[in-house]
Amino acid sequence: MLKEGETISVLIHSQDEVPPKQLPYFHNHTYFELIYVYHGTCINRFQDHEIELHQGDILLLNPNVLHAPYIMEPTDCVFNVMLSKKLFETSMMSLLSDNKFLSEFFFNYLYQMNQTRDYIYFPTHHNPWIDETVTGIIYEYINKQPFYIKIMESGLSMLFGLLTRQYAFDHHIEEHIRSKTAVLPDMIAYINEHCKDITLNELEQQFSYSSSYISKLLKKHTGQSFSDLVCKFRLDHACELLQNTNLSMSELSELVGFSDSHYFNKVFKKRFGIAPSQYRKGMQGQNEN
Repeated sequence: MLKEGETISVLIHSQDEVPPKQLPYFHNHTYFELIYVYHGTCINRFQDHEIELHQGDILLLNPNVLHAPYIMEPTDCVFNVMLSKKLFETSMMSLLSDNKFLSEFFFNYLYQMNQTRDYIYFPTHHNPWIDETVTGIIYEYINKQPFYIKIMESGLSMLFGLLTRQYAFDHHIEEHIRSKTAVLPDMIAYINEHCKDITLNELEQQFSYSSSYISKLLKKHTGQSFSDLVCKFRLDHACELLQNTNLSMSELSELVGFSDSHYFNKVFKKRFGIAPSQYRKGMQGQNEN
């Protein structure tokens, strides 16, 4: 399970998770899940079918999908890499902006867009680059050396690129066909990256759509207005700075795009239920523990 405040976590399946004699325990999560078979075999049951994963294979699941994984033998070794939804609303968003295949998988779920996929199965055919990248991410999590979170995020970006390349090769995909809403991941990533001073006119120039069309597109497929998204991303960035810096509230609020620190305090408290100073105290206290 992901601990509070964690964006990435790794868990190894216990050796007693052999084929169940009783009915399978179907469950889902509040986070994305990446199942990686390091050695042996793993069965992942869904409600109407099952997939048998072999050494090197990867299964990427969205939070909603009901599933029941188990290993076949005590010697099988399977890792679960748990990825918070927040991760894909912040740092991973810009890293995935050029990967249309996977960015649509994540964003379709996060913003309740149409045709959300339950999972993507990647038989990797013992691709050594993929194996090395996944094991590198697991190594970083286990050892927790300085900058391990950023290194894991970079590793995930590389892994997703390698998986997409392998998937395209396996399925003979020359170029991912973009739907009319496929521009949304790029647009949302751009808003996130430039949220400090982004304007609708800037989006209009960047994506060659009218500002009224952009506003309607965002509202229809995310349920949020342009200004709501900008405010959301500013507050997300503020949370990172509150946790990792000692900037004053006036410096921090200006850095993320709020010209008035009192207004920043008001909207922060409205969203999170506590003042920024209380949030900082709580998060830094967790880090000390």
